Amino acid sequence: MARLRDLEPAVRTHLTGVSEPTIRLYVRRATKQFCQDTKIWDVNIGSKSLSPTATPDLRRRIAVPSTASGDTDFELPDQSFLNSISRVRYGSGADVEPEKLPDAEWAYDIATRELVLEPGVVFQDMTIYVDAILEPSQTALQLPDWMAELWGEVISDYAVFEIMSQPNQEWSNPRLAAVFKGKYDSRVSEATVAKARKGSRQPIRSRPIPFN
Repeated sequence: MARLRDLEPAVRTHLTGVSEPTIRLYVRRATKQFCQDTKIWDVNIGSKSLSPTATPDLRRRIAVPSTASGDTDFELPDQSFLNSISRVRYGSGADVEPEKLPDAEWAYDIATRELVLEPGVVFQDMTIYVDAILEPSQTALQLPDWMAELWGEVISDYAVFEIMSQPNQEWSNPRLAAVFKGKYDSRVSEATVAKARKGSRQPIRSRPIPFN
């Protein structure tokens, strides 16, 4: 993991009179915003074996991340927070490639932090796999190495934008702030495309929209 403080010099070089705690705060805010805007931190957070229950007509609710003592099926990386679930897959055996569970058959309850499976989804013994969109926690001091290496500059740009946008401060500069915001928006688009291309140079595939 990389340290958030390693992104601070790129912010400090554009500002005068801003305290270290303020820069640290806005770097963390910028990292969270970048993850929310791009959904780039998209990883598998675990799997769980399930069997049919005696009440198949009821929804199945599963804590994600896991909360029960000794339950480590779904765990988040240190200093991260689950923003949303991106994909749920299911498999019926170790020698069977997991399939994507249709979106209509699951939901994520943000308030209770539970994966909700519709009635009838678990009709046999199976394993479910959960992929999640993550972002740094409110108190994070680190971010993934790959994120710092690929997108550290754009995160710093957003921190500069927010600090310069503050009114009536020594460092206030709305016009220059807009320049940094433009750089940020451009790199967010770049990151979004990179994710759509699955980290490769292959073309982006999209489904045609039928005409009614």
